Amino acid sequence: MGEPFGELKIDRSLRQKLLDLCHGQTILLVGDTGAGKSTLINSFFSMITGKYQQIAEARFGHQTVTKTLGKYVCQRADGVALTFVDTCGFIVSRVPEVVPDGGKVNFGVLLDALLSGTIRPETDLHRIIESLRKQNRAETPEEEERLREEAVRLLEAAKVKNEKRLEPNTVIVVVDAMFLPPKNYLKAVDEAVMKFSKKVCVVATREDLLRRKKDKGEKQKSKLNKVVKNGFSSPLLITKEPLLMSNYVPMADSQSEKDTEIDDQDYPLWKQELLVSTFEKLLQKP
Repeated sequence: MGEPFGELKIDRSLRQKLLDLCHGQTILLVGDTGAGKSTLINSFFSMITGKYQQIAEARFGHQTVTKTLGKYVCQRADGVALTFVDTCGFIVSRVPEVVPDGGKVNFGVLLDALLSGTIRPETDLHRIIESLRKQNRAETPEEEERLREEAVRLLEAAKVKNEKRLEPNTVIVVVDAMFLPPKNYLKAVDEAVMKFSKKVCVVATREDLLRRKKDKGEKQKSKLNKVVKNGFSSPLLITKEPLLMSNYVPMADSQSEKDTEIDDQDYPLWKQELLVSTFEKLLQKP
């Protein structure tokens, strides 16, 4: 666990409620770069510990820090744990397909591997995704073939051998509330979760920014609700509308780099209540 940056005033009853929700689940987070996947994890651990934690490396400015498949475990005193699996940002519409031996290796195959738990923790996912993206810029058939073979080799090397699979129970699609996710991206996730019978939910970050924008924020929320509702047909969709989350540290419209100095007001009670409410819906017992 990362070093805490400062103390936070956490409501004890809300903290206990959050701890009580941990009952052995594994959650996979997917989404675009900068959507707030790592921030969601940090928000959870910050509330549990009462200290501002950055255990999952988050984005600063326009630079994503998460590049590997991260595993973060919150274990209660009785041994029951909740595990988060964090991924680097990738969107289906930006990842081309690779076709080795007549079989497609693309976003869908990568997502299948994540849902089945066959990719090892600490795998360099960023390198795999970049090898797929580079095919769009290949100038010759020979270069394209070389990049295709590299992607296949990296995916094969990333598979678990004798280790225990890190198979999730629930998939969280993390989106920035101020942007609408591509429809084909949601469709790909929908198909994958139905294939593997996983619960799924969309969490929209930066709810505090929606509040500040008032009428414009309400219109954006309505658009986002419609996109999510139409994007999934899985019977295991937890809620048809995205769950909202507000960051423990206020974020500017530009998502520019912020100072890491924390004060008690950076995590007011309403943000804590919103976080707990979100996880209450996410971590419903089967």
